Amino acid sequence: MRRHALLAVLLALAATGACTDRGEPAPTAGPPAPAPVSAGSVVYAFEDANAEFGSERVFLVRDGTIVTWMPGSSPAFTADGRYLVTSTSEKTVVMDVATGVRHERTDSFLPPLGCAASQSLVGDSVIIVAPTLQRLGLPGLAVLGPVAANLPPRYPACVVGAVDGDPIVLVSNRHGWQVFRIGPDGTTRQIGPDPIAPPGIDSGMEDVQLSFTGTPRLAYREANAVVVHVLDLESGLDTVPSTAALGIPGSAESVLEDLWWSSAGVLHATFTIERHGEPVEAARRGLWRVVDGAWEPVNTAHWDRVRELPGGRRLVLSQTGTGSRAKPALDGLYEDGPGGARLIARNVGQVVVPPRPVPEPPSLSEPLHSSPVPTPR
Repeated sequence: MRRHALLAVLLALAATGACTDRGEPAPTAGPPAPAPVSAGSVVYAFEDANAEFGSERVFLVRDGTIVTWMPGSSPAFTADGRYLVTSTSEKTVVMDVATGVRHERTDSFLPPLGCAASQSLVGDSVIIVAPTLQRLGLPGLAVLGPVAANLPPRYPACVVGAVDGDPIVLVSNRHGWQVFRIGPDGTTRQIGPDPIAPPGIDSGMEDVQLSFTGTPRLAYREANAVVVHVLDLESGLDTVPSTAALGIPGSAESVLEDLWWSSAGVLHATFTIERHGEPVEAARRGLWRVVDGAWEPVNTAHWDRVRELPGGRRLVLSQTGTGSRAKPALDGLYEDGPGGARLIARNVGQVVVPPRPVPEPPSLSEPLHSSPVPTPR
């Protein structure tokens, strides 16, 4: 979730890679396979923040231990948690979380800037735009066939996920971004304002997050204005949570560094207040959430980012303030569980967990356990 144009979303395209005798992309040799998965194992993944361009890596963690890695960035789990998907500049990569077996497919059609095939997950497949919608099966990434749709022709499109199996597609034209929902029979319905984000250099949605708790919603932000919107994918109502509580001083701006939904359907974000590109000393970087249509602070001390885990546990990331805005350096990734907080890794980029339709853990404003996360030094 960075400020660079990342639609935190996916798509990369039908292409040809190494193939089996059946014409399907072949499994790719890689790091040793992790040990067999036991019932109740907790898994998540994170990017290596120190990796150079072209050598990006994503590490898989199981029960608090790093067990293997795979090439790529922009990681995403399938809805059932069976597969972890990443994207490189040329390939889409899929790994079986249980066995570590990887499949790769070389992309022959470049997706729009900011899209990543690893996040265009719809059920047990990836839907890419090459240049029309194509469905790739998981884990082998073989082409299953086209997806019927009536989208505006000849404009960049990006699949950002699905609601009840219906792909949600973003289309960029000279007027700005449009959102479409595609039904099983190809019925294509435009959702929300037209456009939902204004035209202009780099304008559009950099961060996109879907919530399936209650009414499905899509949270996104405008690239130029750094404004967060919430789009109701049923009614099409587009709202902007109030930022009054942020208390942004004159000539300063808020910078969004992270955006995520809790399993209870509460939108969270990490904001920094800056003036002329430099942090405002009086304004501490902090975690916020939307309550009654407005952003309110979450009292988490030095915590910058939080992700939920099963059993009321969570992942906590603390930031040193070094690195770039596009790829900030995080002091550490900690797992906060019954035994207290434990350091998992340093120099961590994006962190992802499998989707979980479970209630939200205790309030983020109160420590879960007696051993707090250490303050970075």
